[in-house]
Amino acid sequence: KICFSNELVESLAEEDFDQSQLKLSQKALQLCYEELPSHMKDIARLRFKDESSLKEICKKVGRPIGSVSATLHRIRAWLLQCVKQKLPALEIESEI
Repeated sequence: KICFSNELVESLAEEDFDQSQLKLSQKALQLCYEELPSHMKDIARLRFKDESSLKEICKKVGRPIGSVSATLHRIRAWLLQCVKQKLPALEIESEI
């Protein structure tokens, strides 16, 4: 299980969440993370869990900073969209 930094979780929050909503959002985020391609998972883990700088990530993955920056942007956008899609089903499950 990967733990995401508060930065990413907070960026997904557009309104005040109660504790149960926050847990559902974190569960959705974890499910979405698991769906990422492996190279994107690696970059996401380095940035959001390990809190590596862009320079550190570039060295570890052997890619230029522009490429890593663009990949992080795509990861954030994809995770946000994925979480928005998964949340309604998770909310229904939690009510049962």
